[in-house]
Amino acid sequence: MAVRHAPGPVLHGPAFADAARACIVALLLASVYLITYTGRIELGDQLEYFDAVGGMARFGLPLADEGMWQTPPREFIDGQPPLRATIADPLFIDVTAPLYALAERISGIGLVHTLWLFNVGTSALVGALVYIAARRFGAEPRASIITALAFGVLTIWWTYSQTFFREPLMCVWLLLAVLALYDVPRAPTLPRRLLAALTAAAMLALSYLTKDVTLFALPGMALLVLPPTAWRRTWLRRAAVLLIAALAALVLALIYTPLPELLRDVLPGGYLLRPSFPIIPETTRIALHTYTLSIGGSIWGTSPVLLLALPGGLLLWRRQPALAASIIVIAFGFVLGYGLLRGEGEFGGNWFGGTIWPQRFMLPVLPLLILLTMDVWPRLRRWPVRAVAVGLCAYSLWWQLSSVIFNWTAYDRAVSDASFGLTYWLPGFNDLAYIRPVGLLRAIGVEPVNWAWARADTLPYAALFVIPAVLAAFALRNRRTWLLIGISAASLIVLTYGGLRLLYDRDPFYLAGRADLFAAVEAIRADVPQGGAVLVNSPDTTYFWMNYGKVGRRWIVGLPYHPGDRGSFEQPVEVMSADARKEIAPGLQPIIRQWEAYTPDLWLFMDSSPALAWSRRPFERYMGERYYRVSEREFSAYARLLRYDLHRAPAWDAPAVPQIAAPYTFTHPDGSGSLELLGYTIPDGVVPAAGRIVPVSLVWRADQPPTDDYTVALFVVSAENPFIRAQGADSWLGATFKTTTLLPPGEAVWDHRAVLLPGDWPDGPVRLWVKVYDFDPETGVITDLRADGAEVVDGVVAVLPGEIP
Repeated sequence: MAVRHAPGPVLHGPAFADAARACIVALLLASVYLITYTGRIELGDQLEYFDAVGGMARFGLPLADEGMWQTPPREFIDGQPPLRATIADPLFIDVTAPLYALAERISGIGLVHTLWLFNVGTSALVGALVYIAARRFGAEPRASIITALAFGVLTIWWTYSQTFFREPLMCVWLLLAVLALYDVPRAPTLPRRLLAALTAAAMLALSYLTKDVTLFALPGMALLVLPPTAWRRTWLRRAAVLLIAALAALVLALIYTPLPELLRDVLPGGYLLRPSFPIIPETTRIALHTYTLSIGGSIWGTSPVLLLALPGGLLLWRRQPALAASIIVIAFGFVLGYGLLRGEGEFGGNWFGGTIWPQRFMLPVLPLLILLTMDVWPRLRRWPVRAVAVGLCAYSLWWQLSSVIFNWTAYDRAVSDASFGLTYWLPGFNDLAYIRPVGLLRAIGVEPVNWAWARADTLPYAALFVIPAVLAAFALRNRRTWLLIGISAASLIVLTYGGLRLLYDRDPFYLAGRADLFAAVEAIRADVPQGGAVLVNSPDTTYFWMNYGKVGRRWIVGLPYHPGDRGSFEQPVEVMSADARKEIAPGLQPIIRQWEAYTPDLWLFMDSSPALAWSRRPFERYMGERYYRVSEREFSAYARLLRYDLHRAPAWDAPAVPQIAAPYTFTHPDGSGSLELLGYTIPDGVVPAAGRIVPVSLVWRADQPPTDDYTVALFVVSAENPFIRAQGADSWLGATFKTTTLLPPGEAVWDHRAVLLPGDWPDGPVRLWVKVYDFDPETGVITDLRADGAEVVDGVVAVLPGEIP
């Protein structure tokens, strides 16, 4: 049977008409994607990518700071903050960083909200490229539009428009590379062939820099370089068929025969290429079966419209065997590549994804596989055939709607009675009763709609995105096509910006109603210098800082949960110890020690306070026992900002013996209690100067604990002019953790505190003054304790001996 070939570039109609249709496709898809836009971090990878983008935009370093609790650093680099670099390939981070920087400079829009628009636009762009590719490969305009729209709303591509993953950007470069490679043997002149080859190489490089799995596509893409005349030879077409059959047989053999065990035993070390790619038979079988055969997790199972690629592939083979063979081999490249050569994850050497996000790994082949359907659409004239196609499209739409309406973890909750919450649950892939769209039927009326507009109680706003979609649709059959395209695009931009402004003050997922947190942001911008670091006590407010933490060139470092802390009286404490190091998150101490080498001081945002009796605050205690607390700003009981000088204080469990004796006794006027000051210690190398911090370790003792909790005030005073003085943060002893009512009788205790000298402080030696008072929070009355000792001012202020030069 004769095979027809396209003799050269195929372009039906003027180029501007195809450009207009591509724009219309992009506008239609973007409008749909904005209706179902979530603006929500749902998975750990997205959190890490976003975090790295923030580091790149602010510092030029793709480091994870707000999400450090999820990805703590494993090694440290001199001259850099102790944060872990992202695992993502660099280009995705570099391309999205300007969008982050723009969002940070525009008030009233959220950072995450804005970054989550990137894949809305990129996903729509890929849809436009699918249209261009279909036209380039010989499809009629109507079939090309249907192919592109089917790709955009009838495959899981729609679901991934809601994410911040790398695959959509990778697919932009990959499709452009395919188009360029297709032209290499088909362009009419040598210069155009060379240009096509250079373009293809550049696009492949960009794709690889976005995600290295681009390598899986290279064997299939090589088939496009073969000249069209070669495909007229029977032996080449037969060889291509045999290659496809061999790849299919290999996949089946790896699933259903002992081949994985054989490979594991035969290959040195039991791995492919390197130890990070071990052959683990069971997970290899599950991965390959999930990718290719499972009804609930395969390429076709999650995007049923792709079943039309079976007849479509045969039709395309008849007129373009090179293209059909290339697409199929590329698909097998990703199936086998991910099944055998991906070593991430803790579920074995071959991570196959879970029921939460099927099928992310196969996402790059979707825009190519949908092209196999482009010859099917014009042939749906007979009713039985059309009914089958309409049924597949309807089933596909059900699949996608079930995914884009609910939170990604809603499926686990919906079937938890059967799955017990397992993410990697095989019935979810293989049992028709538990596949995602069926399982999520249980979520209707139980789970909330996951769209940002619904979450912020502004769901009617989503309907406004129908306006640009309608304008774009009218542009298809209107003489003023470009005018309508321009109006549609402008309305889309205006509505998107308006939506961002609307969400900014309303999104509960990012704690938009927390005025105390916004006050903390302003305090950080005012108090923390450029390049400074703020540690955030726990992950509870991570999403707020990611979306609203517009703090400029300052690190916001999220800490893990601490086993010695709790969120309420009802929550049990996992670890209780006299040593605060044992109560904070494991592995955190060496990270803090690395911050010592990087910066002279740190800020700590605390989401609890002494006013919350159930809160144990082990990390605040750790910092207060080992470093010097400089200041505290309280915005609410759930939002405080503390500053610490990172000179190391005397060991928390060392005997409290001061370097400089300063015996003073402070006595309550009513005789209800007294407190003895034994002396103080100054860390080595401290030189009082303008703008610097003076850390001091006081030593206290009480023969009998007083009946009230006394507050201590520390002053640094110019030795030459006592009217020049600076005051530290007044607090209870031991950074509020050693209250005087709980002091062990007769036992000396350390009390580390510090004073920040103002910027106009004069040169010269200084002295220390100390005052103790009793504050009654119910009446607001302050009662100064009487000071007795060598030198006293006004009867209540102890002037400590010695000068600090």
